[in-house]
Amino acid sequence: MAINTPTIIDLKTSFLRAQILALSQPFRPSADFVASNSSDEDNALRQKNIDDALYKLNGMLKSHNRLAYGPQAQRHVAEQVDKLYWNAGERGIATTGVGEEWAERGSDYSQYFTIGKEETHS
Repeated sequence: MAINTPTIIDLKTSFLRAQILALSQPFRPSADFVASNSSDEDNALRQKNIDDALYKLNGMLKSHNRLAYGPQAQRHVAEQVDKLYWNAGERGIATTGVGEEWAERGSDYSQYFTIGKEETHS
């Protein structure tokens, strides 16, 4: 019986989808804005105006994301990343240097220490 294991391209496409989902979250006013807007009654923006502006902005965001990040585009980007990755390995390019563990083959980009490592200068 064959097990359906995801391919490398499937995993990369899944990662791209997760990032697109994070970028596609609707905008909301921050708690600081809401607090400052309600505390200053003279200069406060009306809530209806804020809601209307956010509704239009979020609609534009949703339309843009549907056009720019369609399934075919996601797959195409995943294939390009995969191809570049393997081509670099075939040419024997040294991709790592001091402080560049993120570039090592097999690095897990979902781990904070891989993508969030800050350099310290003495």
